[in-house]
Amino acid sequence: MVQLLRTFGGLLSLTPLLGPPALLLCWALARFRRRDRPTGLATATAVCDVLLVLAAVCVLYLVTKPMHGQPSATDLEPGKEIGGALDQLPGNADPIWQVVGNALLLMPIGMLAPLRITRLRSVARVVCTGLVLSTAVELTQYLFLVGRVAATDDVILNTIGAGAGALLTRHWWARRTGPFTRTGRAAIRRTGQYRTVPRPYVSQYSRTAPDDLGKL
Repeated sequence: MVQLLRTFGGLLSLTPLLGPPALLLCWALARFRRRDRPTGLATATAVCDVLLVLAAVCVLYLVTKPMHGQPSATDLEPGKEIGGALDQLPGNADPIWQVVGNALLLMPIGMLAPLRITRLRSVARVVCTGLVLSTAVELTQYLFLVGRVAATDDVILNTIGAGAGALLTRHWWARRTGPFTRTGRAAIRRTGQYRTVPRPYVSQYSRTAPDDLGKL
């Protein structure tokens, strides 16, 4: 737990700095979007967008913060860090908390990104994106940052976390209709409210006759 607090504790100092601007941005964005969509959807999408940006900022802060007082290192053997953490249980739980922290790092992005980015509405795509992001992070830490350990296990854990996050919100973004889908948003703009579009109608007409959604 101490290791986990050491890793994520720095975010507490950012809360007073990021909190008020984030709330203000969320309010302004929701108000702007209420011009052409219901209040509930405008607020939900605004909150989702702001949280996604905050998650990206927090990840950037965590992975680029230098760790002074310890040498930089690399660990390219898959499973070594995870196995070592499990071997030290139950006497020393700090390494396992470090593993948990690595798994949680990209989970918020994995949860939120598919809700707002249509091209990421697939668990496989989110996993691939997490793999690319994590690899880029480890390369950056290895090449430019002091006191960081570039490890293969970190890439594995970050990628698993991103995929797990996508699975947690899959109920909302994987549906063929819904307020976060294109057809759902089109129906909202046409009718002023969201109604579930029958699946045969969506599969047959959603791409060829989007204007007909206004009749629902």
